[in-house]
Amino acid sequence: MNPTIYLARCNPSKTAQLELLAAKLHPMVQLRISKVKSTEAQNQIILGRALLSLALIRLGAAGATLTEIGALRSGAPDLPNGFVGSIAHTDGLVAATAANGQFKIGIDIEHSWLSCRCPTADFCPAESPDTPSEACIRRWTISEALAKASGRSLSDVIKNSRPKKLSKGYSVRAISLSDGYYLSVASSVPFRNISFINVEIAQLLDAFQLS
Repeated sequence: MNPTIYLARCNPSKTAQLELLAAKLHPMVQLRISKVKSTEAQNQIILGRALLSLALIRLGAAGATLTEIGALRSGAPDLPNGFVGSIAHTDGLVAATAANGQFKIGIDIEHSWLSCRCPTADFCPAESPDTPSEACIRRWTISEALAKASGRSLSDVIKNSRPKKLSKGYSVRAISLSDGYYLSVASSVPFRNISFINVEIAQLLDAFQLS
């Protein structure tokens, strides 16, 4: 089965609903969330975990409920054997995806208000550090997605200055979403075979029988 990327708005007004999801998360994930001071950041973690669990369950993965997916020491999800996954979030929007283990996939998402993080002008010649160009955001998110898909560190990807050099074997695409968001995907699955689904928090509560 080909991967699906699930996207959901992270609305502060939905904090009470997200807390219902948080109560079902693996204890290690709950511990990580408790150490995060920002409510917004906590909500992003909760929503990302819920979307990842949904993606895995719909692929038929065993051990993929909210309670069963723990966390590695790095904080990354401890995924069921035979599956890969990726979570991305930025202010107001969260995305997650999963795939069978023979594939590789990584995603990243940012908003156009992102300050330029690029280390050199060669990497991305932004007009101004405070107003990065569309090319800057696309290249940054592509680098993040490639790092997640390949298992390489982001610094290693950035150090090469040209993400396209590292994209052999991957379908890489940066797309513009509504409201100034940008999503990049790096996948061993052709991009045309990847689908996208927008999910409401109420739908997640229904999926996990919490409504």
